[in-house]
Amino acid sequence: MRHCDRVTRWLPVLLVAGLLSGCAGTVPGTPRPTSADLGGLDVGEWNTSPLPVPAQGTRSYGHILESARLAEAVIHPIDLDATLVNSVTALIPTPLASVGVLADVARPILTEYGMVAGYSMTASDHDGERTTLASRSTLTRVTVISFPDAHAADSAAREIGAADFAAASGNVAVAVPGHDGAHGHWLPGVPTVGVYVAHGSFLVVLYIRLPEADRTALAAVAAVTLDAQLPRLDTFAPTPADQLDDLPLDPDAMLRRMVPMRPGQWIYPSLTRRENYFREVTVAIGLRMNGGVVLGPGGVDHETRIEQTDTGTAGELGIERLAVNGLESLYRFRDASSARRYFDGVVRSVSDSGGGDRTIIAGPAGVPDTLCYRIEFHGTDPYNRCYLLDGGYLATVIGPGETFVRRRAAAQYALLANSR
Repeated sequence: MRHCDRVTRWLPVLLVAGLLSGCAGTVPGTPRPTSADLGGLDVGEWNTSPLPVPAQGTRSYGHILESARLAEAVIHPIDLDATLVNSVTALIPTPLASVGVLADVARPILTEYGMVAGYSMTASDHDGERTTLASRSTLTRVTVISFPDAHAADSAAREIGAADFAAASGNVAVAVPGHDGAHGHWLPGVPTVGVYVAHGSFLVVLYIRLPEADRTALAAVAAVTLDAQLPRLDTFAPTPADQLDDLPLDPDAMLRRMVPMRPGQWIYPSLTRRENYFREVTVAIGLRMNGGVVLGPGGVDHETRIEQTDTGTAGELGIERLAVNGLESLYRFRDASSARRYFDGVVRSVSDSGGGDRTIIAGPAGVPDTLCYRIEFHGTDPYNRCYLLDGGYLATVIGPGETFVRRRAAAQYALLANSR
């Protein structure tokens, strides 16, 4: 389970900055939401009715929303290599957000050609500390940047490729079989290759690492990756740059169902970056936290493909949409039965753990289908998480204190109930 309880030494900072996504199970029949006395819930100051959706966003919000949309146009590397089970994603709404994802030389060129949005998907066969970068491991990073037109994308591909090539003496060009327009290079003896290629109004950047420094093998992986990625772009309709501020803030009615960070405040699109690392594939990228975005099927697949309980993977359990607000999430399933199986799987997973780092605590009074527990991980300050189920929706909330998280969970349940 990718996100379950792995947040480590800087968790208290995250609890202040924003609130984790979930993990994943079968009951016969057709589940229905259970009624509760909403007026008797202890919700503190949190909202219990949906906030009105702002009529229009801004250009800066649009860059973030379009970057989230781009997830639908990016492949999952695990489809090409089943060993790449550890993954991390990154929205790249601005050139500055490319830090750690693309070479530093790319930023001024992205600015020059007016990049619109970007999304990056990294998958690795290792999931450990920074030191594992020195081990023999496999990693594929696929990054897609959109531009206003094909000319801008082609110019950016050529110029970034050339600048990255010149950044280190000794770099050697790498031809990618079947992709004459790709600009690739590697440093002999180093088991990585970088590739830049334009496709329509998109720039595709690959960063590939293999256990051995084999130029032919690196080029072959790049070719297979482009063979899968480029056609995927043809299925995506980018938002014109001059229409970014018209992108709706909550087209799937998900964010209005989430408890805001502050009472009465809409969850606007946001992106923050932490420099602390807790997984090998986040090295350099850092931890990216998104707020106010809703992922479609492609983005959901990237985030949940390998999450698993005793009833199967999260992807097999029918998650249609995933709304993200910092480290809290709201899942929408294809039906209530799928949501119930997922929730029951979480309950069994926590109950079967036999204690360890997780201790079950009381949930909010008057709220059915809730699981709350405290997490104490490697000596960090304890924090609390609640899962709550309502029909086809499953929400997660977290908090530093039990009263805080119970009130927030109660408010989240009331919001879902009042949004039916």
